Amino acid sequence: MKRIILILGIVLIFLLPVSASGQDKKNYIAVKTGGYTFLGGLEEANISTGFNWEMVYGFYLHPNFALEAGTGYFHDGVNKGYGNNVRGIPITLTAKGIYPFRSAEFFAGGGTGVYFAKFHGQVNNIVANERDTVFGGHLVIGANYNILPVIFLGIEGKYIVTDKAEFNVFSSHLSGYTISSNFGFRF
Repeated sequence: MKRIILILGIVLIFLLPVSASGQDKKNYIAVKTGGYTFLGGLEEANISTGFNWEMVYGFYLHPNFALEAGTGYFHDGVNKGYGNNVRGIPITLTAKGIYPFRSAEFFAGGGTGVYFAKFHGQVNNIVANERDTVFGGHLVIGANYNILPVIFLGIEGKYIVTDKAEFNVFSSHLSGYTISSNFGFRF
């Protein structure tokens, strides 16, 4: 009986809403900007790092759980004129577990997405201007700090795994990771 009470007590500690500023606001929007490091084999096209930008809408289902839908833009970050470049638009859905603590919240979660990618460039003396759509999943971890009850700043790391994008001159995963700074508004 003591074990059951101890286990229930521990579960309640983590499931009960923890008071944090901004908790009464159930919706939020955020802009995330940062770097994208490609790990999926884009070395053949001489691409490894890039830029990532996202805009997300989130909804707190519980003070410790939120769903987030987003879209954005990524590219290889190198303006090479007519050189090789990869760019695209992700559309994602993420579930986040949240631990509010004073004026901050720590989160981790995972989700899925569809990535509309375009490759423009030359590989093995073959010029290509190709598009492909791939599906993927991601894991996120990060923290937000509430500057005001309705405004927050944060940092987020995301690990992305995708299917292979098939371009005529090569195929590659768009897998990689992003490190982003976040600016958000709750309403």
